[in-house]
Amino acid sequence: MTTSTSTQQPTVAQKILFNELCSVFQEIKATYRATKHFVFNKFLRRWRGEMIKENVEDGFIEYRTDDTFYPALRLFVPSKDVKVREFRIKEAKLNQLVCNSIVAMPFNPVPTNYDLLVERLVKMASDRFPVNTAKLTIWEVNEFLDRIKYPNSVDIQEEAMDKLCRQCTPNELRFIFHIILGNIERYIDMSGHTLMRTFHAEADNLWKEGDSLQLICEKFADPETENSMNLTGHLLCKPFRPMLLKRLNYNKYCLAKIIRYCQRPFYLETKYDGEHLIVHKYEKINYKYFTRNGVDYTNKLGRHYELLFSKRIHKYFNEVIVDCVLDCELLIWDNNLNCFGKRKSSF
Repeated sequence: MTTSTSTQQPTVAQKILFNELCSVFQEIKATYRATKHFVFNKFLRRWRGEMIKENVEDGFIEYRTDDTFYPALRLFVPSKDVKVREFRIKEAKLNQLVCNSIVAMPFNPVPTNYDLLVERLVKMASDRFPVNTAKLTIWEVNEFLDRIKYPNSVDIQEEAMDKLCRQCTPNELRFIFHIILGNIERYIDMSGHTLMRTFHAEADNLWKEGDSLQLICEKFADPETENSMNLTGHLLCKPFRPMLLKRLNYNKYCLAKIIRYCQRPFYLETKYDGEHLIVHKYEKINYKYFTRNGVDYTNKLGRHYELLFSKRIHKYFNEVIVDCVLDCELLIWDNNLNCFGKRKSSF
């Protein structure tokens, strides 16, 4: 019997200083847009190199299964991690939070330019608490940011911010403030879409279809992992944003365009304006309902075939259907006028 010691080892985030990640941010910011992904990839390869463990007995290399790139990626793309950590902090609130934490007078008026506000706050904090040596790890910075997130109390947020201001160098504070403002992607001039696709070609697609950032990092912990979009049931019971049709301007050329892309014959379908709803049927008798924006309406419409709205639609499914996802439009039928009710009057 063998036991694994990997769980006792520090994670990569506990070994790499946040200041080293700041250097990556700075290098990406200073690099031409066409080559920014090389800088990100270099850091990613280093991180994955730390995740490799050697199997002495078999003589081959394998990756740790208890660690991922998530602690770093969530700092690159905080906009993709809002379901886990959302700050809801903009200029005025950051100004108040930092100044209250270090017992200083808030700026009045508050600079509306993110870069200007951040530089002023960094100078104020570093003048109050001069720090020249970086010592916080990526893991520790994430721990502090988890205390600053919404909806933690102001006291918890101010205590965490005070500790960051006392322990971080000016350059570290600069990037922390941009992360809190949700401005880091703009500041380093590398979009979240590009960062996700650089991490893995399918990462952004998986995120759009409902996977959390943490789950994506777990799926692609091994860089050799290929396309996981074909996993059975990948979309089932998960909120995702379905692909929308592109609007075609009505003019004398529109018929030619339709024929060009759709060939003949083609079919026309009336577009009804109701409530866009994604219906998930699973295990033959259970249902989940999500809007296009991921709002869960399951409790209102019935999670079981004997409940509420689910009871009314269940009989229309073929008995052989076990699991499926339907992109639907929910409408109300007017029995008096024998037509669909208009959206505003119906809902």
